[in-house]
Amino acid sequence: MSFAQSDFAVFQNALVYTVAVRSVNKIVDNRDGSVLTLLVTACVLTFFAQVAAAHLRDNASDSTMHLLVRPLHGAGAFVCSTLVSVGINMQSTLLGTYLAGMFASDADPLFVLAAALVGLVLLWVLGVAVGAVSLGR
Repeated sequence: MSFAQSDFAVFQNALVYTVAVRSVNKIVDNRDGSVLTLLVTACVLTFFAQVAAAHLRDNASDSTMHLLVRPLHGAGAFVCSTLVSVGINMQSTLLGTYLAGMFASDADPLFVLAAALVGLVLLWVLGVAVGAVSLGR
């Protein structure tokens, strides 16, 4: 990996993190519903962005595609992959916000335990979305 590639990767990671944290802070400040609902929505949207990125990546490398169309699929794959990164950062920030608020309140310990279990399930969904965890087949 060249210096330009590594610098670009670091810049992209920092930009994704900044956008995700700022977005979550704004969304949480102006929300009407639960942070948990936002977290589930982010998980679902991240999953669909991952599916779209894989499809576009496959089309970008398809030699039967027209030469002028392949770069459009490549650009779409890059955008969708970046959206997956933003989604993952948003999910971790939303989960941290949710858990920090729960532990700071006078919540029943059973509720905290149940919420931790939900958090683990959402972590599994995130792992499936990014391909790091299998569906158990």
